[in-house]
Amino acid sequence: SKNNGAMKLVAVNVALVACLLSLDQWTKRFFFSQDSGTIAHVPAFLVQITHHKNLGLTFDLPFPSTILIGLSSLIILGVLYAFIETVRHRERQRTFALSLILAGALGNLFDRLLLGFVRDWILLFFRSALNLADIFILVGILWFCFELWNQTRQETLSTDLSK
Repeated sequence: SKNNGAMKLVAVNVALVACLLSLDQWTKRFFFSQDSGTIAHVPAFLVQITHHKNLGLTFDLPFPSTILIGLSSLIILGVLYAFIETVRHRERQRTFALSLILAGALGNLFDRLLLGFVRDWILLFFRSALNLADIFILVGILWFCFELWNQTRQETLSTDLSK
């Protein structure tokens, strides 16, 4: 029964990663096939559709592609290790957060491996180009950090109450 719970958690999160990865790749393909420009009913200074080929790091910082692919792969391995540990300890919220990070990282790595660049199609405030994978990574990191903070806060409260 204990292993059943872990296997169910893994299955749900693998399905989540697959769905998010598919959604990311589909939106990149879809929006790169559309004309750039504004989105109906959204002020242009907030969000636009763009076709940006990101050859570097975040914010287009230049970086050698082979090193970037290697670092991305190492980060993904680290996230996979953390994923396994959270499953082992039955930490559902952290496992879901890591699934978001994993889906986003894989989505951008696939682009970089297959195309040599990452397809960014969302332009925010005329300056920041990103995609769903970037949003998954950001939300996953924030969620994971919140869970760590919440655990620390609860441990502090329980320690204070036991004094």
